[in-house]
Amino acid sequence: TCNGRFPDGKWSDGTASGCTDCAAGKYGSVGAVLGTIACSGECQAGDYQDVAGSTSCKTCSPGSYTGTTMGGAETCTICPVGTYSTQSDVTACSVCPAGTYGATTGLTTAACTGDCNAGYDGSGNGHTDANCAGICAAGEWSDGSTACQDCPAGKYGAGGSTDSTCSGDCDAGKDGSGTQHTTSACNGDCAMGTYSTAGAPNCILCAAGKYGLAGGLTTSSCSGNCPAG
Repeated sequence: TCNGRFPDGKWSDGTASGCTDCAAGKYGSVGAVLGTIACSGECQAGDYQDVAGSTSCKTCSPGSYTGTTMGGAETCTICPVGTYSTQSDVTACSVCPAGTYGATTGLTTAACTGDCNAGYDGSGNGHTDANCAGICAAGEWSDGSTACQDCPAGKYGAGGSTDSTCSGDCDAGKDGSGTQHTTSACNGDCAMGTYSTAGAPNCILCAAGKYGLAGGLTTSSCSGNCPAG
């Protein structure tokens, strides 16, 4: 037997010829009568013990965890791709937030691996590569930190635009009103009697004393001066 007293980290049922190490995943914290194979108990979620005969449990490091159903863990589980943990002794990893991605396991910061690529949809969370939720469609843009947004009036986007200037201005003489234009022609020619300059958010009436005989005019002089009389 163990002479009536068990060294820390040991147990005996009284029939063995000696003390037995508490198993990995368990601990024996008192040098008293530990007469059960359970010793003092299992390591709790967030902790582990990989060495038999131990008197306490170890804490999982940042970037790893043991879950609430993993009592008695002998090892920690590394946070999978798309997740992270910044603290020790956690029971679950957090998903990488919107605008970021996590391409490797065991990440320890909410910045994860880095930012989503500009021109790509950064909405949602738990992304595992820099393309995140996919390239922004024609007529949209994103700097990678947010969901794709419509290109504003006067601009057009051919796809994958990285800022609100999108692919550039609507052409002079074209109607730039509305959003999400996909070509430089935007809404097409300005109507007769109106004009626009490049990037204008809408067509403008020809100036007083001027007339516009055709569509798609590009200056305020339009087609010229109204005739006398």
